[in-house]
This record gives sequence, structure tokens and C-alpha cells, in this order.
Amino acid sequence: MSILELATQYYERGIPFLTDAEFDYLEEKLGNLKVGCKSGDIKHPYRLYSLNKFYDESKAPTFKHPIKTPKLDGQAIDLVYENGKLVLAITRGDGFQGRDVTEFLSYKVPTEISNTRPIQVIGELVAPKSIDNARNYAAGATSLKSLDEFLQREVYFVAYEVRVNGANIYGTYTEDMEALLEDGFTTVMDVSQLPELPTDGFVVRTNNNMEFVSLGFTAKYPRGAYALKDANSVPVEETTLLDVIWQVGGSGKVTPVAIFEEVDIEGAKISRATLHNTRFIEELDLDIGDTILVTRRGGIIPAVIGKA
Repeated sequence: MSILELATQYYERGIPFLTDAEFDYLEEKLGNLKVGCKSGDIKHPYRLYSLNKFYDESKAPTFKHPIKTPKLDGQAIDLVYENGKLVLAITRGDGFQGRDVTEFLSYKVPTEISNTRPIQVIGELVAPKSIDNARNYAAGATSLKSLDEFLQREVYFVAYEVRVNGANIYGTYTEDMEALLEDGFTTVMDVSQLPELPTDGFVVRTNNNMEFVSLGFTAKYPRGAYALKDANSVPVEETTLLDVIWQVGGSGKVTPVAIFEEVDIEGAKISRATLHNTRFIEELDLDIGDTILVTRRGGIIPAVIGKA
């Protein structure tokens, strides 16, 4: 299976062949993995960008008027309104075009709004954190075969951006969100009314839309916003070390790999992690059958950090 096919399974269908940790690791090494679009997919009026990721806030950009909101973990959706009426709902796809899911989303978002200009409302289709693999559950909802199946899923649309002709509407981001709230949307600034939702860190953005525009964009990201992930906040789980195997990497280097009873860390099912070298194994005094502590370093890479 190609990288593009893996990305499509992960982003669009909610049935990934890789864990979240493995997929994030690939993106870290290879850059953002674009989802392959099919003939018949719908173009976004304006491109949907990704966010640059930082794990150390001191190394991230600084803004004159910063605002921090939760980074929701679900399926990104682009809503298109014309003359105040919903005309399209499109999955993120590769950021340039995605699948038409208007029939489904028309039951989850306002179908009429007060502003009659051509408007994009961008947000996340999410499921409650209490649901196993909530991200996959939400992403998979848009790939269901029937409306009845979709309506049976507990999913919510949370808006985090609004654009007219590719630009924000008001002078500040908070004003943009207030306008959406008045039109009946749940926004990223008022999710407390919903069940607890899965998050993946924070989004830090300048609240001043003029500053956001003036900072511009790279080929992949806006410079006026970024994702902030807390490398120290990833849970640590206990599990049992079942085996140690030796794996040959692309460079020919042989590395020991721990095989352990599967654990779930923030929605990622993990059952193996590198042990680096024999010295690392000796320092941790690891034996088959030991109860070990496992985490995801940087919120991404599975790691054994010691014995329980």
C-alpha cells in the first residue's frame, strides 16, 4: 500500500492501517502526507492549510495578540454557504479538494445563516472522548453508506474558522467566532456545552486578523497560527514485556525492539517500541515477563521508559 493510500485510510475513512503514533512518525519524517483525491471530488473555494507543530513553546513563534484554543482531534470539514444557505460540505482531502458530504452534514450544522456573502466555515467533526477511538469513529462517520447509519453516530461539528473570499470576516478572531455562535454554530471557543471531546494539544493563533494576513503562509502552513503539543502530558501505561526481537533498519543497522501486550495511549494502540541498543536494555534491567512503562515520546513515538 502506498503512502497516499495510507493517508487516505487515516484521514478520510477512519480505518487506518497504522496507529496514530506510527502515522505521526511517518509525517514527521516525510512531511505532510497528502490524501489522494479521486475524480469527482469537490474543490475547496480556498485551500485548507495544515498547522506547523511545536512541542516546546519557547521555540514557537510569538504574536502580539495571541489566543489559545483546544486542538480538536476529528475530521476536518469545509462548509460553503451562498446567499445564506448551505450549498456544500467537503471533507479536508488534500487541502485543495475533498469528498462531498453535504447530505450528512446538513443534519449537523445550520443550513441557513445571516450573512449572505459566499462564506466558508471550517471546523471539525468530532465524537465524545468517551467513545473508543473517537477520532476514527468521527472520521469514519462521513464514509458510511447511508444517512440512517450516519445519524446513529454521536458526532458534532465544531467551527474554528470562517472566511469570505479566503479572508477572515472581522478584525479579530474572537469576533469571527462570536458571529458564528450567533448563527447557531458551536465554536472552538465554547465547546464546554458538549460532552468532553478528544484534543491533540492547543492551537495558538494571533487574535488580530490583520496580523494573521501580514504574516503570510509557507508552502504548507499559515505563519499566524501553530499547533502546540505538550510532550510531557502524554500518559504512561503499564504493560507486560512479551519478547524482544531484532529489526534491520533501512541503513542496515540492527536494533532491538520490545514486543509487549497492547496498550491504548490517547487513541493509539501500541504493542512495540524500539529499545535502541543492548546497553539501554541492560540499564533498564529488562527481562521477558517484566511489567514495563510505555509512553509516546513527543506525543508521537512509542517508547519504553522503565520498569513498573
